[in-house]
Amino acid sequence: MSKTRRQIGLIAYQKKMTKHERSFDLLWVKMVKDTNDHISKYGTYIDYNMVESLVDSLALSGSWLADRLRGYMGTPHHHTYKNSLAKKIRTALGYNLL
Repeated sequence: MSKTRRQIGLIAYQKKMTKHERSFDLLWVKMVKDTNDHISKYGTYIDYNMVESLVDSLALSGSWLADRLRGYMGTPHHHTYKNSLAKKIRTALGYNLL
């Protein structure tokens, strides 16, 4: 049984995402190590605004991917925003735009 173009495209997409996940996992390990090294040398004091911005970006980037695959646009002025994961994440992070 031959695969359809859609099935082939899905398999290719899944392989790409798995590769990206592995790359991110390696980056994540470095981020955790850097954080632990910083804490062991300097304690927990840091400019939290910079870290908070990074954390927010990671969460929002993940929600964008999930929304896009569901046919939603994670922007506040799009009609699908009310049902989007981005809206839930933005609310959880304290961004209550709409």
